[in-house]
Amino acid sequence: MFGPDSAATAHLVVAIEESAEAEIAAAAIGGAVDFPPGAQEAVRAAIAKATA
Repeated sequence: MFGPDSAATAHLVVAIEESAEAEIAAAAIGGAVDFPPGAQEAVRAAIAKATA
C-alpha cells in the first residue's frame, strides 16, 4: 500500500493521475514551466491570510 489505508492510497493515485493529465496538457502547449522562486511561500502566505 502507498498510504495508511485504502482511502489514502486512492487519493494518492487520483493525485498522480491528475498530475499526469496536467503534464500532458502542458506538453501540448509548449511544455511545463517551473514556478518562480518564492511562489510556494507566497501562495501559502495568501492562504493563511485568507483563512485567518
